[in-house]
Amino acid sequence: MKLNVWTTIGRRKMTARAVPTQMGVPLQSLAGIRVLPALLIFLAHALQYRVFRDDNLHLATTQIFNKVGYESVSFFIVLSGFIITWVASRQRVNGEFIARRFLKIVPSHVILWGICFVVLGWPGLLPAIANLVLVHGWVPNDSYFFSLNVPAWTLCVEVLFYGTFPLVLPWITRRSTKLLWILGTALATVVILLPWVLSIFPDGRTLSEPAFLTGADQVDVSQWKFWLVYLFPPIRLIECVIGAIVCTIFMRRSWPTVSPYLVAILTVLAIVYATLWAPFLVALTSLTLVPIVLIVAGIANAEWRLGRSHA
Repeated sequence: MKLNVWTTIGRRKMTARAVPTQMGVPLQSLAGIRVLPALLIFLAHALQYRVFRDDNLHLATTQIFNKVGYESVSFFIVLSGFIITWVASRQRVNGEFIARRFLKIVPSHVILWGICFVVLGWPGLLPAIANLVLVHGWVPNDSYFFSLNVPAWTLCVEVLFYGTFPLVLPWITRRSTKLLWILGTALATVVILLPWVLSIFPDGRTLSEPAFLTGADQVDVSQWKFWLVYLFPPIRLIECVIGAIVCTIFMRRSWPTVSPYLVAILTVLAIVYATLWAPFLVALTSLTLVPIVLIVAGIANAEWRLGRSHA
C-alpha cells in the first residue's frame, strides 16, 4: 500500500510516498537496536584499561572489540541521518524543529564539559573553548580533538548535520529515485576509498594510542589522516546524508528486500577482516559502511512489513 504524505519544508510543500502510519511509533526497532552498538562502543573504551589480568585474554578482547567500537560509531551516524529524515516527513522542518534537536545535546554536553574540566584539568584556553562550542573536531590537532570530553567530537558532526539539514533535505526530496541511488553510491564510494587514497600521501606527525591497532599490534597513525578519515565533520556528514538518502528511497517503497542472511555474512566478513588484517585507517569506516546501510534499511523494512501485516 502506498500513501501520499504531505510534508512542509520551510515554505515549500512536496509529496512523497511514505511508510504507512499503522506502524505506530516510527522506528521502534531501530531505536531499540541502538543499545547493541552503544554497548560495543562502551566495551571498546572500557577494555582499553586492564579489565582482565590474563595477558592473552586482555589482548583477545581488546582486539575483538576495538574495531567494532569504531565501526559502531558509523552505525549511529548513518542511523541519525535516517531517523531525522523519517521524523521530518511527519513534522514541519523549521527553526523550532532544529532548536529541539540542539536542545537534546547542548545541555548535557555543557555539563560533561565541566565535569571533564574538573577531572582532567585545563587543556589550554583555545582547546577548551573549541570543545565547549563543539568545533574541536574541525582542528587537525590532537590537543584539540582529544581535549576534555573526547567523545564530543561526534557532536561536532551532529551540529553540522542539524545546521545543514533544512537545506539538504529539500534538495534530496526533489531528486528522482534513480538520481538518489547514483548519489548515494557516489558518496559511499568516497567514504570507502578515502583511507586507501590517503595511503599514498606522507603521514606527517603520528599518534600512538592503545586503541590504534592493526590486528594485535599497536601502530603509529598519521594525525592528519586519522582526523580526516574519522573525525573531520564534513567527511562524517557524508554518512548522515547517506542515511537521509536511504530513508528517502525507503519511504518511496523503492528499497529492495535483501536477504538478512546475506547481510549477516557481509557484516561478519567485514568485521573479521577489519579486526585481523585491515590497515587501521581502512578498518575505521570503509569496510562496514555498506553492511550498516543494509542493516538500518532492513530493520526498517521488516518493521514496515510487520505493521502492514497487522493492519
